[in-house]
Amino acid sequence: MLDNPYLPGLAAELDCLAAALRRLGSDLELPADPIAAKTLLTIELRAATARFGGGTTETAWRDGGASDGVAHDLPSGFRMTWRYQRGDLQWVSKDPLADLYEPPGQDGCRSTGVLTGSGMGAVAAVLGALDRTYAGARGRYSANIYFETKLYMNTWSRGVAWSSEAAEPDVAWCDSFGRCDDLDLGMRAEVAVLDTTCYAREDTRIGALLGARLAQGLVTVLVRSHSKLDMLGTEFARLGSAVFIYPPRLPHKEMRRLNALIGAAYDWILRTGVIAGPQCVPPFWAEGRFRPLTADRNRRLRAAHHALAQTTSEDSRYRVVHQHHHVFATLDPLDAEANIEVDVEDLACLLRAAGMQASVCPSFGFDFIALDLLRKPGGGREIRIALPGLAGRALHHCLETVAAWSTRP
Repeated sequence: MLDNPYLPGLAAELDCLAAALRRLGSDLELPADPIAAKTLLTIELRAATARFGGGTTETAWRDGGASDGVAHDLPSGFRMTWRYQRGDLQWVSKDPLADLYEPPGQDGCRSTGVLTGSGMGAVAAVLGALDRTYAGARGRYSANIYFETKLYMNTWSRGVAWSSEAAEPDVAWCDSFGRCDDLDLGMRAEVAVLDTTCYAREDTRIGALLGARLAQGLVTVLVRSHSKLDMLGTEFARLGSAVFIYPPRLPHKEMRRLNALIGAAYDWILRTGVIAGPQCVPPFWAEGRFRPLTADRNRRLRAAHHALAQTTSEDSRYRVVHQHHHVFATLDPLDAEANIEVDVEDLACLLRAAGMQASVCPSFGFDFIALDLLRKPGGGREIRIALPGLAGRALHHCLETVAAWSTRP
């Protein structure tokens, strides 16, 4: 059996989380197993948040002496405001764009952001707001759009007419889940929405799109699920956001429409209950070491998936598709009759037998190798494999196992 391959790569993350807990008065001892460590740390972090005013029910706020509409500062750079049947979690910073993404490379842009209790909550809020403020508009979405977003559009959208083929759309929806050239959709539409979930915070493609649209005086909305790439793999809680970015000067009519769009998104969040509370945000979110550590983890994710594609690219029963976002890769079987149900479980068993923590599950993979079976849009199936940021020796053994499994007679 191999030594646990995750301890070296996760040591810095665990140290960072432990330091955050110590600042909050915790004396938690880190166990040797990083999976157990992440689980215990997540529980402890949630408990620490609750001790510092994390209650989000009306009873908790009333009993704590909260006044209607009065803001209370929380750890991690956020502020909570309680109103009747509603709590608002907001950034203390006046510029949520600077808190979430690298600057777009152009001075003078403005941004207004709202946090939600999940990534799909942010997606639904923006889609609902677009239906209300852009009723009758033509909308176009990326060819490889995330399936839940497309399902929402086809099932619930009533104002915007969405399709993947609108020639000159009024509203464009670009998804980081699909091909990176889909971003071209958002260059000229009156409003462009970019789902950045699969882009790292420092990804230059976000800034390129924002800079191009700001130069044209256009509005852009960034929606995101933060549990994939922004929480060091802790799966602390579900957290989403929608950030509206616009030039400092808009014509009066366009500014009124933008304000209506933002107001409709807030209203949608209130009515559907996808409100973010303090329990959604890790206490170490605003800590200075957090972002460099997250960026390093994301670099290791990209390196792991690039190595996977390189190692299994030839003499295989599977065509390895190296996704542009590096969050996962797919193994596309060349034999349409292959029994993939057996193969994917068999691959997980082989990886576990080699001393690695692998599981068949629909996760992007945090502290384990996650395998999932996907249906391709045109028919057939493919295996999705998500690798954590494995260190050299562990990655080498993992890829050898995958290659041996996929090339066997």
